[in-house]
Parts: sequence; structure tokens; C-alpha cells
Amino acid sequence: MKKYALIGKNISHYTLSPKIHPIIYEHLGIEASYAVFDGELEDIMISMKKLDGFNVTQPYKEQIKNILHENYSNYDGVNTVIRKKDKLIGYNTDAYGFEKDFLPLVSDIKNETFHILGRGATSRLIRQILSSQGMIENMADPTIVINASAQFLDKRKEYIPEFSEKNLKIAYDTIYFDTTFNKHYGCKNGLGMLIYQAIEACRLFFEEKIEDEEVLFNKILEELSR
Repeated sequence: MKKYALIGKNISHYTLSPKIHPIIYEHLGIEASYAVFDGELEDIMISMKKLDGFNVTQPYKEQIKNILHENYSNYDGVNTVIRKKDKLIGYNTDAYGFEKDFLPLVSDIKNETFHILGRGATSRLIRQILSSQGMIENMADPTIVINASAQFLDKRKEYIPEFSEKNLKIAYDTIYFDTTFNKHYGCKNGLGMLIYQAIEACRLFFEEKIEDEEVLFNKILEELSR
């Protein structure tokens, strides 16, 4: 049986990945396990040697690049790593998840401006994606605001807009549970992004095409809602 895991720090109490991945494995008819390694990266690295691959979340999306033999991520952060023989190979599936979940919300992307909350790997990834689509960053008066700040993982963290909301059309939260940000705007959270990036990670883990992606996506949503 192949072994996979999510590595991060202070994540065990909220991560949904251990629920999502087994649904994908069952759908594909693959026997594999998925665990959570929560702690200091130096300690986790000992257990990582037994894994066939792993996902990476905060705060290690940058640090993990230091142990890779090859890196195929086109972005600053790496969130998916595959072991091939004795080599660790890095990818980024967050970009796929974000594009699949967020971009359909915007009808005329080149005429919108954006503001991103957060300074980590996810915020830089989103900035790169939106800029490549022709959008311009406007921190003072955006039409789109996106939360990619880890500080809102604390559900008690108060959200106070520090920009004009006069022309705001769309708000989006990359965090996949209720935060004070998405409660303020009544906006979509990042659950869809999480699911899509997990599906893309499994394409890489198992070298599967997963052509019935939307069927699988809806199956995961249904299972999580139970």
C-alpha cells in the first residue's frame, strides 16, 4: 500500500485533507493511506522518508524547496511532492485549484482590479495568476478582494476592511471554513479550491487522468457534508 500525507504546523485541528484524499483513492480504486504530520519540519522529515508522496501546507511551502531534487512548480511555493526512486520532485497544485474554483466567478477579468490579503506563498501565487490574466493590483479601491492570509485561520480574528469597498464586486476566501472575512462578505470560501488541488495532486501521485473530475468533485462535496 502506498503512503501519502499532509505536512504542516498547527494544522491537525482544521485540515480536511485526511477526509478528501481517501474519497479520491476509493473513487480511483487505489489502495493508499493518507496521514497528517504536524510539527517542526526537522522532526517531520524523519517520517517523510517512508512516504511515496506528500502535500505541503503552511508554513512549509517555501522551506520544502530546500530538500527537493527537482522542482516543477512555476510559482514560489510547492504544495505537492512525489518520491520517484530516491528523488523528491516538487509541484504546485494550488494554482490549478484556484483557477478552477475562482476564475469562473469573473466574467470580464481584464477589466477588474484586485487586492490580496496575506504575504505568504498562496498570496504570491494568486498575484502571479491574476497578473498573468491581465488584472491590475489596486490596494486602495479594488473590484475584487481575496483573502490568502493565514491570520484568519484563527476564527476569532476580527476582519476590518482597510480599503474602499465602493467598487467591490467579488470577494473570495482561500480558507475553506467560515472566517470573519467570508462572514463579512457572505462570499465563497476555498473548499472548492482545496478539493480541486487535491484531485490534481492525485493525478500526479498516481499518474491518473481522472477525466470524470466534476463527478468526483461533487462526490467529495457530498461526503464532506455528511
